[in-house]
Amino acid sequence: MKKFRAQASTEYIFVVAMSLVMLLFIIRKFLEPNVGTVKRVGEISNSTQEKVDSNLTSMLNESVE
Repeated sequence: MKKFRAQASTEYIFVVAMSLVMLLFIIRKFLEPNVGTVKRVGEISNSTQEKVDSNLTSMLNESVE
């Protein structure tokens, strides 16, 4: 019975370790500036923000006049 518990705990530790490694890999890949992921997200966010700002400004100007 103890052998099965030891094997199960070893497998559990292995699965947890692999999950942490995969999580770290995904985070480093996503946040890696050399890949350009962060830069692209920033550019998309900035262009969307500019469009929203211009639309809001035009709507506010129309409502004031």
